[in-house]
Amino acid sequence: MARKIRIYARDLACGSVDVVGPQVHHARNVLRLKAGDPVELFDGQGHYATAGLTQVSRDRLTFLVISVETDAADAGAARTVVLASAIPKSQSSAQECLVSHGTELGVDEFWPLIFERSSVRRVGLDKWQRWSIEACKQCGRNGLPKIVEPMALDHALQQLTRFDLKIHGSAEGACLPDRTRMPPDWKQAIIFVGPEGGFTDDELRLLSGHDVMPFRVGDHILRIETAGLAITAAVISN
Repeated sequence: MARKIRIYARDLACGSVDVVGPQVHHARNVLRLKAGDPVELFDGQGHYATAGLTQVSRDRLTFLVISVETDAADAGAARTVVLASAIPKSQSSAQECLVSHGTELGVDEFWPLIFERSSVRRVGLDKWQRWSIEACKQCGRNGLPKIVEPMALDHALQQLTRFDLKIHGSAEGACLPDRTRMPPDWKQAIIFVGPEGGFTDDELRLLSGHDVMPFRVGDHILRIETAGLAITAAVISN
């Protein structure tokens, strides 16, 4: 069975829909789309539509949409997962790995955090958004995760009132909370992942003071992106 071609269309509605930007080049020169080809459009807000491509120009794709559907899983998820992570080094593929695979797993919000030992303190939000769009296109997800500006740990800790599951990655101690100790009916989870140098003692005290529990995955020290994805997978599968 041929795989569906999916294209992000921010303004999705019945009738004629235009798509501009980098996706046009990819559609024309890589996918070789032409007028008459069927495509699935999604708007990142939980809506999707099967559309017919009616026109291909140098800087624009035009589609005809007959009806727009709502994906219940992406439009109003019963659970929300926030990944509040130190920022991986930008000169590698680590940031793309974190965002792309986190999107595939189902992260709803990415909070890039700045710690005392952070070696990277800025992110290219446009890049992170583009990586999340590409991941949604690939995995069939119709809701884009929210990506916020980098913030300090103490600022993030002031926003925890809505969360009923709060954990942070830990390289030491017992694997707590294990799956049997996680609240089975949690609705809002936040996962904190520290920088390469680890949390400072003051940061650990701050986390503990806000009832953020340590969670160790495996027996080895993990990279930022590996830890974030591993803990996310464990939480979502609980």
